[in-house]
Amino acid sequence: MTCPTYDPFLTQCLQITGPAGVLSSEADMASYLRDWTGQYQGSAIAVLRPRSTDEVAQLVRLSAEAGIAVVPLGGRTGLAGGGVPLDGRSVVLSV
Repeated sequence: MTCPTYDPFLTQCLQITGPAGVLSSEADMASYLRDWTGQYQGSAIAVLRPRSTDEVAQLVRLSAEAGIAVVPLGGRTGLAGGGVPLDGRSVVLSV
């Protein structure tokens, strides 16, 4: 099984947020992909960091159209791994 390429999706995300709004390297995403306890480690296509509610709406719409799950991430104070994307086929939406 081959992995799908997410380049077109990420390009559209970049058009919405600008370069600072899309993290896609493993190093840049590392702190977003584990829970506060360090017990849960995940993987994702990218971390999206919108600056406005309009950007949030556009990114959620784009993700839905592409069939990509969105894992919302707020204060990251949960202790149960609920904000950790586990399948590598989702995006983290940092709000």
